[in-house]
Amino acid sequence: MARLHRTIKIVGTQSQQGTALIIAVMVLLILTVIGIYAITTSTFETKIAGSEREFKEAFYTADSGEPIGIELIKAIIHYVPATRNDLPAPWKDTGNIANDLFADSVQEIFTDGINDAAHDTDGDGRNDDNARDNPDIDAQGTLGIPSRVRLRADIDRLSSYQISGGATEYGSGYEGIGQGGGGDVAIVYEIDSLGRYTYTNAESGIEAGYRYVVGMPGGE
Repeated sequence: MARLHRTIKIVGTQSQQGTALIIAVMVLLILTVIGIYAITTSTFETKIAGSEREFKEAFYTADSGEPIGIELIKAIIHYVPATRNDLPAPWKDTGNIANDLFADSVQEIFTDGINDAAHDTDGDGRNDDNARDNPDIDAQGTLGIPSRVRLRADIDRLSSYQISGGATEYGSGYEGIGQGGGGDVAIVYEIDSLGRYTYTNAESGIEAGYRYVVGMPGGE
């Protein structure tokens, strides 16, 4: 009896397997690229958020220089100190207030932001009486300033003028912080403050004006 032999031949099996492998590799590559992009984007956004936080810390530190400077102005006018040791705490604490603020030989120079070669000791083309080069207040971990940030502030007495109907013209004192005088006279100050986030040296600066009225309760 004759036997029939059937042979089934599958054509293209190896080719289909190769195509499937290529597709799988391409999908894996696409997923890898998407994953790398997601990680990179997340890292970049984290850095942006961190940088924004650092500059905010620096800004808020610089902004605190205004109320701190105002309180120092009031303290000096009230106590009329010869040195910082004549001020109450925390002003008299070493390192918070520059001692030459009260020195007879070091009077205030009201030229912040103006090029002044005569008072440019470090050759940067600007007057050294500023918050960066010669601050009147330098606080880190004191005066309510956290240790992770540093506040430097410079106080300048810009001018004084008699208010209409006021008393005698006010005599300026050393470092622009007036000492003595009559009433109904306004004294204009500029407070230049610089905040720094010490871990990354991110900085922010603020300039503010303040008017003190002699003889008025609180001076404002």
